[in-house]
Amino acid sequence: IINRDFHAERPNTKWLTDITEFAIPAGKVYLSPIIDCFDGMVVKWNIRTTPDSILVNKMLEDAISTLAPYEHPLVHTDRGCHYRWSGWIEQMRVAGLTRSMSKKGCSPDNAACEGFFGRLKNEMFYGRSWIGVTMDDFVNELNSYIDWYNTKRIKKSLGYMSPVEYRHSLGLFYADNPRLCPHPRLYLNLCQHNIFLCFFPLPHGHGSLRPIFLFLELSIQMQRYIKINFKRRFPVQAFAWTLI
Repeated sequence: IINRDFHAERPNTKWLTDITEFAIPAGKVYLSPIIDCFDGMVVKWNIRTTPDSILVNKMLEDAISTLAPYEHPLVHTDRGCHYRWSGWIEQMRVAGLTRSMSKKGCSPDNAACEGFFGRLKNEMFYGRSWIGVTMDDFVNELNSYIDWYNTKRIKKSLGYMSPVEYRHSLGLFYADNPRLCPHPRLYLNLCQHNIFLCFFPLPHGHGSLRPIFLFLELSIQMQRYIKINFKRRFPVQAFAWTLI
């Protein structure tokens, strides 16, 4: 379904996943991440010493828990048995996610995920001696790298910002974790049925606005957060939107 189109206009619309192996003297470690096509952020990941159903199912469960009720991303995988087992298929069905699979033996169909694995191994794994490193220590190293990748590693395609910094610059935030955007310059206008229409300033513009909009069905808790923290209304040019 994805047809090698790894571009996404907003977060949580296209996810990629796969499994990669790390062989160190102490044993083998397997990583299963969810990559967001919007900015390359690693949404959630799981690490185990066996490439079993628990590895991928727990990762998917954790990733689904970050979604708002209106978000139902497409999830692209290869044709591995992990993604054809009943547990995976049932989680996808219950969450309303769309399955997409590569052609058999065609790794370019999941090139963006493979690219993440390549960068990870070149920057963190290859060229280092892992002799004497325990499995637990290696897992900690892997977790630390992914945290750094999300929060600190800059990308040219994101204006030399990390995925987290890029989302901050756009004023993106989530109902489950408003602190992802600590001081966004947002104009918020409450519309019908608890929907917010959000305008985001251009990160490097000249006072103009990028009319990106998100329609968020907010919980009572999130509405309270908005009322407390976003009382100020930022001036904007006139935009007319027809809500259908």
